[in-house]
Amino acid sequence: MRDLTDEERKDYNESLDRLSKPIPSPFEVSKRVFLYVSGEEYSADYFERHYEAQSFYEEMVRKGKRAQIVEENGYYFTVKIKEFGAIDDTFITFVREIMDTDSGDALMERQKEFYEVTMNGEANDA
Repeated sequence: MRDLTDEERKDYNESLDRLSKPIPSPFEVSKRVFLYVSGEEYSADYFERHYEAQSFYEEMVRKGKRAQIVEENGYYFTVKIKEFGAIDDTFITFVREIMDTDSGDALMERQKEFYEVTMNGEANDA
């Protein structure tokens, strides 16, 4: 059996450190909140040009809405608040890739998109 190199020893010790940390209970995991915009052709583009996701979310919460239909200037789309427990950025990236490659038409027409928002007013780029 050979001795570990310094790099291998470092990786091994970092792995042990990660494994030694307790797994948080589901009650300790912070919630992630998103606005999901879906509708007709170019709905997501229209939403991005005319609205700011965090402000839109805060207005929906203020009015007690979980979903809202927007119909203006020939565009028709739905904005829904979606809340999730423990999800990491890697998963969000994966979902974006699926949405972008699901169909060439959807990519070109930008019919749907999601935006991460926070309950304390600091928007995140998901």
